[in-house]
Amino acid sequence: MASRIMHLAICKQLEKYIEVKDIDRFRLGQILPDAVISNQEVPFNSHYRKSVCNNSKMIMDFSSYFRDYEREIHEDSLYLGYYFHLIEDVIFRNFMYYNLKLLSRRGTPQLIGELYQDYHILNYYLIQKYHITPIQHPTRNFKKEYINQICPFDLESFLANMQSDFTEHIIEKPKHFTEDYAERYLEQCREYCLKEYNALLKGKHAFSPIDFAWDKN
Repeated sequence: MASRIMHLAICKQLEKYIEVKDIDRFRLGQILPDAVISNQEVPFNSHYRKSVCNNSKMIMDFSSYFRDYEREIHEDSLYLGYYFHLIEDVIFRNFMYYNLKLLSRRGTPQLIGELYQDYHILNYYLIQKYHITPIQHPTRNFKKEYINQICPFDLESFLANMQSDFTEHIIEKPKHFTEDYAERYLEQCREYCLKEYNALLKGKHAFSPIDFAWDKN
């Protein structure tokens, strides 16, 4: 999945083109699906992953999320940001698997390690270019918010850990996600999210999760 700084870079781009009622909650929503506690005994599906096509493909079912929170998406920027995060992540998977041709290596510890190192390298570049600032913890009691019915988000620990993204400056070339590829990915996300946003204003959708399905095996 895309890094949290990538999501915030996309967020900064979208803010130029759409009406965001609350920028802080929009930005929070953009990273919230990743703010989960890893638990193998009770797996959390904050990204709405689902098997389809006779269990041969996978999707992130952002349409189900929309059906669950349609009213909130239209009224609360937190939910709109969350919705866009899901779309951005399916675009990321397609970009990584098919543009970068890494499908055969998906899920391998080596690839995951390489991608995370690329994220750390890119952080400084993206933060400087898009003027990204740290997200502050919400003043209201977040644990009581309705969106926590998706899963028990560990927002406090996640935001504390995220502070390190803003202090690192690694002088090294990315292995897979170069600055050029990162910009191409961000541009794709901007285009798709704007298409969906404009469709939502008309009571429609621009695409469906199956359009971004990836091979399971």
